[in-house]
Amino acid sequence: MTYYYEVSDDYVYLDEQIVGTTGEVYQEAYALADTGVLVEDTTQVTATESDQWLPLGLFGVVSNVGDKPEIMIQMALDREGNIAGSYYNTTAEVTLPLIGSVEQDTQRVAWKIGETDPIVMQTGLENLSKESSTVLVFFSDGTSETWTLERQDEETARTFLETNMARPDPSEVE
Repeated sequence: MTYYYEVSDDYVYLDEQIVGTTGEVYQEAYALADTGVLVEDTTQVTATESDQWLPLGLFGVVSNVGDKPEIMIQMALDREGNIAGSYYNTTAEVTLPLIGSVEQDTQRVAWKIGETDPIVMQTGLENLSKESSTVLVFFSDGTSETWTLERQDEETARTFLETNMARPDPSEVE
């Protein structure tokens, strides 16, 4: 199922139908994201397909369609419905792990970024196969907005990952 979200007047709409207040939907999304499993080295789960993880891709997250993404997220899915990956803010040059999960019945996906005052995002699993789709973004200050996920092509993803998500070799760290 493809999810088309909108936030208006403190309510979340799915396909033009009210699904709840932003507070209620945030609580559900946070609870779903919180069931995910933290993976210490996300480069191993998102870089290549393995027996355990299926890469979902690299996405730019923008508040306005057509904007240059300042937020990039890379995600993978395991057989149990766990989501793991990385969040990168290009302006602040901050990389954080993300964890989440898929609700099997509805195919709703939620993930959180960071542990202290996390940002929580929610969309549908099918949305993650699209070139562009909506995503609900819940901020730690209680506000929420509908943003857009934009799938990045393979060349952009490879270049981005090589320059921004590289991990130092432990033997080179003093």
